[in-house]
Amino acid sequence: MNTKEFIKLANNKRLKNKNKWIFLNEYVNDFPISYKAFNTWVQIIKYNGLNDSSPMNLNVSEFKKYLLNTIEG
Repeated sequence: MNTKEFIKLANNKRLKNKNKWIFLNEYVNDFPISYKAFNTWVQIIKYNGLNDSSPMNLNVSEFKKYLLNTIEG
């Protein structure tokens, strides 16, 4: 899947699983990605040598921008 598809998947999972932990292990742009999040807080994201986390309490647009910037660099 590409970056846009992953962001859409992560957001859909967030909407369907409010106040629950979400775990995703996918391939994005031919690289494996590991993702653990709670609502809009990305606790762990591992992608292409990067191991990061987002600030807590992001709004939805900040959440999507964080994912885009993390994946696209």
